[in-house]
Amino acid sequence: MVISIDQDHIAKTKPHGPMLITGAKGSGKTAIGIKRAAYLSENYCLEHNDKILFINNSKSFAEHSSYLLEKVEKEKNKTLMDLIQARLSNVHISSIDGVVYQYYKKHCTLNNLSYEIYDEKNYYRDILHKGIDTLILQYPEVKYLDKNYEQFLLAEIEWIRACGYFEEQQYQNADRIGLHDLDWEGPYKLNKNSKSRKAIFELMVYYSQGCKSKGKIDYVQANIMALNSINDGNLEQYTHIIIDDCHEFTKIQLDLIIQLYNPKKHSSITFLFEDNADCDPKSWLGNGRPFTTVGFDMTGRSKILHSGQKDSNKENLCIDKRCKTNYDISYREIVKPNQLFEYVMTLIEENISEGDFSVVFKNGNTSLQIFKSQDLLMIRRNSE
Repeated sequence: MVISIDQDHIAKTKPHGPMLITGAKGSGKTAIGIKRAAYLSENYCLEHNDKILFINNSKSFAEHSSYLLEKVEKEKNKTLMDLIQARLSNVHISSIDGVVYQYYKKHCTLNNLSYEIYDEKNYYRDILHKGIDTLILQYPEVKYLDKNYEQFLLAEIEWIRACGYFEEQQYQNADRIGLHDLDWEGPYKLNKNSKSRKAIFELMVYYSQGCKSKGKIDYVQANIMALNSINDGNLEQYTHIIIDDCHEFTKIQLDLIIQLYNPKKHSSITFLFEDNADCDPKSWLGNGRPFTTVGFDMTGRSKILHSGQKDSNKENLCIDKRCKTNYDISYREIVKPNQLFEYVMTLIEENISEGDFSVVFKNGNTSLQIFKSQDLLMIRRNSE
């Protein structure tokens, strides 16, 4: 895996607690994170229990990161192979879903609980409607406590829990960031210390309890239960943590990850942050909150990647057009073969309108090339 000299210098920064690496999409943050994991594994896992966690918000990215780490290790001196393989066991690469599920199951086992993580909108809508019918009698003046605003209410309930606001006053005092980004009808602002917030918070409590009483919970509740498991001391700690795309994580998820951090004199926690990212309203750091809100002061600890510092290793699924100076990398997690077929057909329809063209397909390393005039649409995923 090839990275620039400047990127390599950042990757090999001596660990000294928290570090922030920021840059635009495609500037090489993930590649630096992988190189850093290998560097820390080789030089700063000094004790028998020292381990490294590299975590991302996407399962497909986690799988790709594992592949890149193995490639980095293979590039080293072959005479060190036995030592390298031993050190690889110190590095744990995972998606946040994998970590959440691990500790969610521990919490259920420890407390003899049995829930199903369920994704059915009608199930949650019915519980929400019952909550609205119950609370509207107590808060008749609250405009948005209405079934016509169910999408807003479901989003707000999810936001409250994802931020870890389990006490009403926390929600009453919170700066409600992201309301203006919602795609459906709802308020652009919710006044602090208002009856509207009080009613919505009580609806959230009713909703959460109603879901659990029926034995089915949503993904956010699973995150909360995973954090509870960690707070109970039932956790595996890491000397070094690298959080890729940290701007995408919720407060609950960040709290969960940080609880896994085991500070030592030689430990480190690295945040990889994308500038100007279009973040989900539930994202914590991605919506402008400072790192001090998760317990870290990044003053003098930031590294900025400039737009010219591109990650030259683009083995993942990508679309590349000749005769264009810029191109985007598009990652897709495709589970079933028919979904892959549909995705490729969509690419063909969008990029080729008429005229002669030829298709070259290779099995194994999976290479598809479609030629039209002077343009080349190329989709590739190398396996070596």
